[in-house]
Amino acid sequence: MVGITGVKEHTEVGIPFIIGFCMMIKKSVLDEIGLLDEQFGIGAMEDVDICHRARLAGYETKVAPGINIRHIPETTVHHLPQGRQYWEDHFKANQKRLATKWNIKPKVSVDICTYNRYDTTLPLLLTAIAGQTFTPYEVIIYDDAKERIDWNKHPVITPLLRLLQTKGMNYRVNYGGAFGQVMGHRYNLNAASGDIIWRLDDDHIPAPDCLEKLMSKMAPDVGAVGGLVLEPGKIGHSSIASNKIEDIYLGLNQQWFQPAVGGDVDHLYSTFIYRKGEDYYPTNLSRVGHREETIMTYRLRRAGWRLIVNPEAVTWHMRQPSGGIRDGQVEMFNHDEQVFATMMRDWGITPARRKIITLDNGLGDHYAFRKALPDILANYPDLILACCYPDVFKDCGVKNIISIGEAKMAGYQDSIYGFMAANNWKGNLVDAYKKYYS
Repeated sequence: MVGITGVKEHTEVGIPFIIGFCMMIKKSVLDEIGLLDEQFGIGAMEDVDICHRARLAGYETKVAPGINIRHIPETTVHHLPQGRQYWEDHFKANQKRLATKWNIKPKVSVDICTYNRYDTTLPLLLTAIAGQTFTPYEVIIYDDAKERIDWNKHPVITPLLRLLQTKGMNYRVNYGGAFGQVMGHRYNLNAASGDIIWRLDDDHIPAPDCLEKLMSKMAPDVGAVGGLVLEPGKIGHSSIASNKIEDIYLGLNQQWFQPAVGGDVDHLYSTFIYRKGEDYYPTNLSRVGHREETIMTYRLRRAGWRLIVNPEAVTWHMRQPSGGIRDGQVEMFNHDEQVFATMMRDWGITPARRKIITLDNGLGDHYAFRKALPDILANYPDLILACCYPDVFKDCGVKNIISIGEAKMAGYQDSIYGFMAANNWKGNLVDAYKKYYS
């Protein structure tokens, strides 16, 4: 079989093929392997299928260099009476038909960066990986601790590594030297053999079907898929959570709440799968790597790939108080925040001024706040108010009112009386509110 375009050694379905709009096939080959498979209908993946059948029969697919044919893209698509969406649905369905026909599964490499959590959450993570319904191809661990353990003699880790092997997964341990998680993720990306990378923190516990659910959304135009990252005991709904890049300082990621809408987003949080390819990780952050996944996934988005959140894929975040990036100093987080702010300006993004104010107090305090509200709205026109008595603020110009519980779950908690005590306040409560939120 000879074609005019390059043989793709790694496609979405893992089969080398020649694009089928122009290829020459020996009649004797067709007599042996058969014609195009008609289950693929009007097209898409039928060329991959016939190339695969030819290769299984012992034939090669070759490219004829120097031959050029002008191809007008999507002419068929534009003339379909059913419309473009029909073609896109048909294309995705044919991908599934091909994968089912040949039992094709992309190879997934698990990327773990760990720092001093050998005896806390890392064993839980390895156990969860071993129990996945979609079995990864390999697990690559970047151990960034200064004082290394012997991974072959640890009473818990060593048996778990053997369990991974028993489940059909290779594993590798690479050593850093407290260089930080960005360095670790970049190292693991380059070392990975898989087509898809599944990055996980060392205090995560993915649900048994997490990887399967993530992979179910990995379409040809999708660069990365994330799921929900939930903290045990803090599961709730948010009406304002957003993964739009301009809402990043709101601090309410939709992946932290359940139920969540899901769908296309601008950036992803913490753990997700993504295609192995260009390295989009930042190189100018501190070793804690604050905002690194936001930068990495948004760069992927800017490169033209879709980012998807699938709410059916759940990972539990155990939030260990020690180890991981939490061992970094405040100065490191501040440095990374400044780097991120510079990137936002370079991208031409103006962050939304969506201030969240919490009123976790009595009815009288709410009415005092209402009197101060015109001055506060002048500073924060897109104010989000979390309060106990929302009826007090009807027709007051507040666009978003949420519950105290929703705000607290995201870490928001104001204290007007704490402010007054710290400043030896002598004025009234209304003026205190104006000053506090000036």
